[in-house]
Amino acid sequence: MRPHVNHQMKSPDIQLKRKIFLNREALAATNIDLLHEDCADNRTRNSLHFRRKKKKKRKKKKKKKKKKKKKKKKKKKKKKKKSSNKTIITNNSI
Repeated sequence: MRPHVNHQMKSPDIQLKRKIFLNREALAATNIDLLHEDCADNRTRNSLHFRRKKKKKRKKKKKKKKKKKKKKKKKKKKKKKKSSNKTIITNNSI
């Protein structure tokens, strides 16, 4: 019988995790915590992303406000004055 091989440990992602874990153990002596660094990195990246999103939202709101302000004014039609001096021509007078 062959000795039992843990296939999980052979997969590359788990090997990588193992390496990281071992490196972390080694770096613990120099007070560098990889986990916290990763978290901080993610946090800054996310916050930048959300800041950009918020900026876009603000711009959209401003555009909407501007659109509301730009209502067209209706032009008033000038009424023509009727002159009373005109003679009315009817069929009977001819």
